[in-house]
Amino acid sequence: MDSNFFRIVVAISGLFLIAGLLLWDWLHKRTLKKTEALLRQQRQQEFAEEPIELEQMKMESSGEKAEMLELPSMTASRSTAEIPEKVPLTTQPVTKSAPSVIQISVIAANNGQFDGNELRLALESLGLARGEMGIYHRHFDPQNSDRFSVASLIEPGTFPEDRKQSFETPGIVLFLEVNEQSDPLVVFDELVQTASSLTKKLDGILLNEKHQPLAEESLSETRKLLAAQ
Repeated sequence: MDSNFFRIVVAISGLFLIAGLLLWDWLHKRTLKKTEALLRQQRQQEFAEEPIELEQMKMESSGEKAEMLELPSMTASRSTAEIPEKVPLTTQPVTKSAPSVIQISVIAANNGQFDGNELRLALESLGLARGEMGIYHRHFDPQNSDRFSVASLIEPGTFPEDRKQSFETPGIVLFLEVNEQSDPLVVFDELVQTASSLTKKLDGILLNEKHQPLAEESLSETRKLLAAQ
């Protein structure tokens, strides 16, 4: 799709969204005004139907006290009103689940670069093959989708199809889609083992999804989450 056409579509969609929000706000304010007017009219009718007659206070020359009209106490009515008991709030325990995509990176040491030919040989020696989207995959069974994949850290992540073409990359990322696996824990363990083997073959460094050194505690936590699924 042409980029200019895409931007026009996005802009028009944004205008419709803003117009819809403004219309909703106008209708909401209009409804509130009508409700307030009806409430005021209702209160006026109630006062008109039940007027409160105040008897004129008479002060006698003999010093008698004037009789005052006793109005119902608002404080008393509030105190006698039934106050509903507070319902105790119950907090649901937060259950942590495994991420939908798990990834582990292998980068070259000392901010270096992996040689493309050496990287290809290392990947293929561990049972990976270049396939869909121009990246490497590890298939466990041709009859199902159990697999993990390997992409280059240089966009778009592909590996050259021509084996004679030389290239370099600062690292690779191994990833698996958890929901696509019949047994994600088994595939995850294979991914970790492959990443560790590549690290030894290429003299690389293992990193987690946040590009920090991969810790054994993190791997153990991920295994627990996958086992609980």
